[in-house]
Amino acid sequence: ALRIQICGGAALLIDYSGAHSGDTIRAFQNHTQVPVLSSPGTVDLTTDVDFHALRTAISQIEGYGTRVGCYGPANQGKFLASMGVMERA
Repeated sequence: ALRIQICGGAALLIDYSGAHSGDTIRAFQNHTQVPVLSSPGTVDLTTDVDFHALRTAISQIEGYGTRVGCYGPANQGKFLASMGVMERA
């Protein structure tokens, strides 16, 4: 936390939504769901996020000159357009 306070930082959270197994945390390898501890360091981990609770927690961060902003949510099309996808296509 101190390094982020000194140097700054950012996080981009992506909500893929859709149906899933119901597990709280899941792992994927080669587009297939695999056991979370099947191959540490070589699988992609994902979890369900309560974005409302996260936004609430972020809005309560204060002190030490912390500047915290929360933008969104934005759907994928609007996000990609704001990042210049049309100019790059």
